[in-house]
Amino acid sequence: MKDRLQDALGRSRAEYTELRLRRVWSTGVFARGRDVESAGVSIETGGFVRCRSPGTGWGEVGFSGEDRLDLPVHRAHELALAANSRHPVGLAPIAVQELDSPAPLVDDPREVPLAEKRQRAEALAALLFGADRRITGGRISLHDRVVETWLATSEGTWIHHVRSEIGVAVLALAEEEGNLERALGSVGAAAGWRAAAGAEELVLR
Repeated sequence: MKDRLQDALGRSRAEYTELRLRRVWSTGVFARGRDVESAGVSIETGGFVRCRSPGTGWGEVGFSGEDRLDLPVHRAHELALAANSRHPVGLAPIAVQELDSPAPLVDDPREVPLAEKRQRAEALAALLFGADRRITGGRISLHDRVVETWLATSEGTWIHHVRSEIGVAVLALAEEEGNLERALGSVGAAAGWRAAAGAEELVLR
């Protein structure tokens, strides 16, 4: 990926070019009542380019996918030239940085099969309905995602970062003698799959 981003930057005719690319893997499992209603996995990729040239303003372009990265770079340069700012646009001096995220990601949720995540949601739903006879309805949402980000600039900065996130949300409905009560709670963490181990406590609370 580093070579691809640097190649796209090398094709830029702007004085300064910044190219940011992000890829997101996400999984979501949703249970309504005692049954899982939906479970799915998605992968999305997109990015952002901005260019600046002497005597002009900024040109900025957002894009989806990761093919032909030179095209949004070229378009951002065109927009920068069209901006034609009346005031000089300068950049604060920032030291060139090179940071690379360690690999592999610890406790990567992508390595957990979707079937296992579905079973986890089913177990949480069973725990909810088994907690008290007055529970008449509920919803469980279990989601995780891994976000990988690349940032490259024409000045030589290169940053590559990977992080994982996980979250659980619970809605419980209870009814007794015509009175209906509801409670909603959620937990989230910038961590791996095992961070969802406290979901049972959330359900019971």
